[in-house]
Amino acid sequence: MELITIGIILAVLTGVFFYKCLFLGLALVPADILTYFYPWKLHEAYPDFPHNPFLGDGILAYYPLVSFVSELFKKGIFPLWNPYLYCGTPLLASNDAFVFSPLSLLAFFLPIYRAVTFCIILQVFLLFYVFIFKERAEFG
Repeated sequence: MELITIGIILAVLTGVFFYKCLFLGLALVPADILTYFYPWKLHEAYPDFPHNPFLGDGILAYYPLVSFVSELFKKGIFPLWNPYLYCGTPLLASNDAFVFSPLSLLAFFLPIYRAVTFCIILQVFLLFYVFIFKERAEFG
């Protein structure tokens, strides 16, 4: 009963921390890094400098791979090979594609930006919940 109460408290705290993503529809993707690249670089409405230019992997590497894997699964194709990187690379063996992650199943039911956002939020929640469970459990 105590772990359920702690889980509810952690869920509420996670919801408060990520309220902009959960309730206002914002995504946890550093898309402002795209202003360094064309064609977005030509647009004057975007800021000149991203908030943190070192966070570019999320939008430049992970987001396209997760999107590609999701589209392949929706078409009924098992993602073995990525023909779009170099002359082709193994996609199933890539850690960045999250093929075997159970949280990546959210990409079937949600738009990809929402699925990536919920994966991050669920990972944060599970991290704290498992940490507290480990601290409370008695291992002989």
